Amino acid sequence: MELLYESKYYKIEIDNTTKLLKVTWSEESKNMSVEQMKEQISKAAFFIEELSPIAFLANAKKRNFIYPPETQQWIAETYGKACIKVGIKKFAIVAPDDLIAEFSTHQTAEFASDMPLEVKHFKSEETAINWLNT
Repeated sequence: MELLYESKYYKIEIDNTTKLLKVTWSEESKNMSVEQMKEQISKAAFFIEELSPIAFLANAKKRNFIYPPETQQWIAETYGKACIKVGIKKFAIVAPDDLIAEFSTHQTAEFASDMPLEVKHFKSEETAINWLNT
């Protein structure tokens, strides 16, 4: 995996062989502001549009930040529009360990339900990658 971007909240990598773009949230994300969260997600959308990966994985396992209800549609649209623009059909999410953060992730994904993008939640990165590769 080639590291494209890293902050204390978020890391973006690409596997140049499989064309998988992966974002990984850190435990430190629980301390970020809404604006910092939006900045991280905007960076991922930029790399999706710039590099045209064929699959996208968001590993939120360590993310303890709860997506506020007023941001959930923005998050789904930002990720979703970038994926659709480059032809990504599958978006895998590794669910957060934190139950409330997991619930906010599922609520956010609901906003993408009318997009031509299949979004699935997983408990492990390995299972998510296997699904993306099918």
